[in-house]
Amino acid sequence: MNAENELASAYQEWRRLAEAEGEAIGACDWGLVAACQAALQLLQKQITRLSVSVREEWSKSGVDRTG
Repeated sequence: MNAENELASAYQEWRRLAEAEGEAIGACDWGLVAACQAALQLLQKQITRLSVSVREEWSKSGVDRTG
């Protein structure tokens, strides 16, 4: 899997976790809220790293998808 696909998967996981966090807040399940927030913090680091990798892949292939 290339970095672009990994980044898309990471964003899908972000959405899943954010939705789970919202449901946990509604249910007053503070343990699950904390677990979701911890997972989101880790995922944020992964997304940052993957974003750099994607830009590098685009640069190497001569593709400019930033504009």
